Amino acid sequence: MLEINDNLLMALESSKDLKGKNNSLFDGVEMTYKILEKTLKMHGVEEVNPVNLKFDPNIHEALFEVEDKEKEPGTVAFVA
Repeated sequence: MLEINDNLLMALESSKDLKGKNNSLFDGVEMTYKILEKTLKMHGVEEVNPVNLKFDPNIHEALFEVEDKEKEPGTVAFVA
């Protein structure tokens, strides 16, 4: 379900220029995304955005490690 949520969000972000232009495909994807988001929240699923927080292996899943001189080692730099 989370992968579906991510894909709907990517579809919306890639077609932002269609928002408000009476585009039924965009409107349908947006409505579907909102319904799915509401349903996930009803079941206790919440979005986590830990950018700039200390990496916690109990909550986060690492895909890769990057060196960023502006951040302390172990700090989340990117969320996928």
